[in-house]
Amino acid sequence: MVLDRLEAPDAFDVELVDHHSGTDCAERRPGALRLSIAEGAKILGVTRRALNNVVAREVRHQPGRAIRLPAETGFGVSWLLRRSAMAKAKYLGLVIGLVLSMPLVAESTFEREAKDRADIEKLMWQYARALDTLNPEAYAATYTPDGQFGAGPNATKGHDALKKMISDLRQRNAETESKTGQKPPAMYHQSLNHYLEFVDKDHARFRAYWMTVFAGSGAGKDARIAAAGWESNELVRMNGQWLIKVRDTAPKE
Repeated sequence: MVLDRLEAPDAFDVELVDHHSGTDCAERRPGALRLSIAEGAKILGVTRRALNNVVAREVRHQPGRAIRLPAETGFGVSWLLRRSAMAKAKYLGLVIGLVLSMPLVAESTFEREAKDRADIEKLMWQYARALDTLNPEAYAATYTPDGQFGAGPNATKGHDALKKMISDLRQRNAETESKTGQKPPAMYHQSLNHYLEFVDKDHARFRAYWMTVFAGSGAGKDARIAAAGWESNELVRMNGQWLIKVRDTAPKE
């Protein structure tokens, strides 16, 4: 029967008592076990109020001493200590097991996609700069090994073909400069109104409007828009890196 609630300390010491003989077991286990009311209640499987009342009564009878709970209270101390040791060992083993077996922090979809958006933005910037500077190696590096520019039978596919496409364009510019004595104006590929859609965690579609702009050919000359359209890019993550699988600047959709 639970008595009216009495005030007990937040934590209490318990001495080991052999509840069969009623004798102290200090020789086998010197000192006392320190428990909080909440911890003791959890170990014993009783309510905090019930344990609080037992401890409060003992504190009034033995102020300043460790609590000795006889077997007739229902809280045999030797059993309590065994239960405490087993519970703590089991809990510690569980915690260690979880730490060793679980990832440190599970990355949320929001966090992953935020990072992926930044990586894809960087990829498309690297693509545009490689194209504008006519750098064959850097251009091909933005594609998967079997990546392609364009669609259909005339698509330029694979790193070697992509490098050749840029090298040929660079060669034509050099020949034009040699004939005219004028350096071709700088080229700037613009990408506007982006829309990025994740198909799954390793595949995405990047759509946008595009413009090819050439700088003015001399002082006071206006820039010229040479072409415009919209694009659809199929992107894939390979070995942790986002790359272009297919770039189509004239989709039929």
